[in-house]
Amino acid sequence: MSIIGKGPAALLAAALLTSCASAPEQAATDEATIYVDAETGQVVYPNENPSDEELAMGALLGALTGALKPEPLEDDEILSVDTSGNVVHIQSGLSCPKNWSQLILLDTQIYKRDGQDVGCTYQDRDGAILTLYAYRSPMTVGDELQALMDQVVKPRHPIHEEADILNLTEPDTMVRFEADAITFKGGDGRLMKSGLALADYAGWRMKARVTYPESIADEFERFLTVVMLNEYDNISARQKQLDAIATDTSDDL
Repeated sequence: MSIIGKGPAALLAAALLTSCASAPEQAATDEATIYVDAETGQVVYPNENPSDEELAMGALLGALTGALKPEPLEDDEILSVDTSGNVVHIQSGLSCPKNWSQLILLDTQIYKRDGQDVGCTYQDRDGAILTLYAYRSPMTVGDELQALMDQVVKPRHPIHEEADILNLTEPDTMVRFEADAITFKGGDGRLMKSGLALADYAGWRMKARVTYPESIADEFERFLTVVMLNEYDNISARQKQLDAIATDTSDDL
């Protein structure tokens, strides 16, 4: 049985558990792992029905590592708002200006209190809605795009047609994003488009969720490319800044 945790606490847990193991000859050949998930802080067991011994080990590991969980961040430690109402995500660099072309910033969202998942929503007078997200994702861009289209976008509009989103970024470049969309008839009878654009920018998953009238599709999709390129610049610049700060800090130690 092996244990993975966080730093000294995990080592202490391993030492304590080794000293009280009732069957050392079995432990030597048991490769099952108990660990603390870095994202959730929860103890993960090797199977769905852990033994009493595994539960005891997990409880001890959880108690020892629990004190190391970071405190939830305050809003102003995640989102920076200037006097004009422009918003910047401190951790990623995602930019949410108060006004962007014809779109007005309606709201910002903090999905995780560690600052690793945020969003901001825009709308214009034509009924176009744009929501930008910055978060961490273990999935590939292509897999996540397909999953979101199949599980979120299409189910909301069961009667739809497949469509594309104009993408002006070059394939196989760092600024490249992937996109997909559908068309459907809105409640007012207008033909609408709904879809997603996703990219990996400097370790962050950048996502744009869009819904807009098909009549303005060409203009709006060109604008979407501008938005994605702008966010690439913002996120890349912020990560370089954070890397420089981390380097300076390590040099001072």
